[in-house]
Amino acid sequence: MVCHGVPSQQLFDQHIAYLEEKHKVKIVDYAFRNNKGWGVCEIFRFRKPGKEKIQEKRLPSYVLSPYLYSFMYSYTYRYSCYDCKFACIPRQGDITLADYWNVKNFFPNIDTGKGVSMIMINSAKGKELWEQVKDNCAWEVSNVKDAATYNRNVIHASVMPSIRETIYDDIEKDGYMRIAETKFRGKDYRKKRIKFIVKESKWYYFFKKMVNNKNQRK
Repeated sequence: MVCHGVPSQQLFDQHIAYLEEKHKVKIVDYAFRNNKGWGVCEIFRFRKPGKEKIQEKRLPSYVLSPYLYSFMYSYTYRYSCYDCKFACIPRQGDITLADYWNVKNFFPNIDTGKGVSMIMINSAKGKELWEQVKDNCAWEVSNVKDAATYNRNVIHASVMPSIRETIYDDIEKDGYMRIAETKFRGKDYRKKRIKFIVKESKWYYFFKKMVNNKNQRK
């Protein structure tokens, strides 16, 4: 598989603890980028103190999740990830799987409702396996140059940003919560946050339905 990089287990554990402290809940399940349709990045299921009912919260953008924000910008990977020997052509393995980002730039009519994968055939065995399953897929023929245009990890490792040299020391010194709410936030965090709060409001879909009905009567 094509990989951006892997943060430490300790960082992930700190993020779960941060969410539990922030929302005053006990998290029972966590997932991110699980492809339940575009616009869902972080999902966690939780139980409030003294309650048996399990609830779910979904964040629509990586900008709203400090863990995902730092991941997307390569802040927190293991050092070996920035010098990955497998992020190159030829790829290892018989078949490589990856995201085909911005695929509509190359295939304008393709359905991207739940994302589109890139499948790279690397060997005779890989081709044999692909021939067995391809009739069950909707697919198009592409090339490495196009597939790697918006997913550079197909052909090279992530570049280590300068913040990586100090970020784990900063977390140890100041605590994950402080770093999460400062260095792991982008410039458009407040804008995304307000938009998210508005959409979460029980009145949002009520007014949206009213506007749609009004437009339909015109």
